[in-house]
Amino acid sequence: IDSFRSNFNHIKKSKNIYDFLFISVFRHNEEIKKEDLIFFRNLEKYLISKKKKLFILGSTSKITKEREYYNKMLSKIQYVLIERTNRRKTYKILDKSKIIINIDSTAGYEALSRSNKVGFFCIRGNRKPFNSLRFGWPNSFKRRGIFWTNKNNYKELKRVMDYLNNVSYQKFITKSKTIREIVMKSDPGNKIVRSYIPKLINQKL
Repeated sequence: IDSFRSNFNHIKKSKNIYDFLFISVFRHNEEIKKEDLIFFRNLEKYLISKKKKLFILGSTSKITKEREYYNKMLSKIQYVLIERTNRRKTYKILDKSKIIINIDSTAGYEALSRSNKVGFFCIRGNRKPFNSLRFGWPNSFKRRGIFWTNKNNYKELKRVMDYLNNVSYQKFITKSKTIREIVMKSDPGNKIVRSYIPKLINQKL
C-alpha cells in the first residue's frame, strides 16, 4: 500500500530548488557512527568537486543538537539545514529536489515511490543486527545497482552520484520502474486501503 501519508500528498513536479538534498540520519540519543563519518567525508569530497552546497532535510525538532552534529560531520562544505516543524511540507521538498541522498530513512523510499531521483547508500546494513538496513530489505537485491550501493567508499559514492547527476529524469523513471514497484509502489489517494474499508465495516457489523 506504499506510504499512507505520502499517498495523500499529491505529486506535483515543478522546478528543482534543491540540487542535492540529504535526508538526515541524526538521532539525538545516538553517538556518531564510524561508517557515517566515512560516508560524509566522501560526500564532502564529491560536493567540493561539483562546487555545490548540501541541503539537509532535518529529522528532529532538536535543531541545535542536529546542527552541532552536522558541524562535526561537514567541516569543508556549506550546508543548509531544513528544520523539521509541524508546518514543513516534507513531500513538496522531496518533489522539488534534483537528487536525493539517503542512507536508511523511510523518507528515501517514499521519495523513490514518488518518482524522484534517489541515491541509496545503505552503509549500515552489512553486519548483524543491521542486515535489515540493506537496500530494499526484505527483498534480496544485489549489493550494488544503478542508483544504490551497500559499499562505503568514494568510488561507489561517485558512481551512484554521477549516474543520478547525468541521467535524464525520464530515463531514470524508466530504468527504476521495476525496482520502485517492488520496493514501494505508489498508490495515490490510498485507493487500496479505501477499497478495504467497506469490507471491514461490514465484517464488523
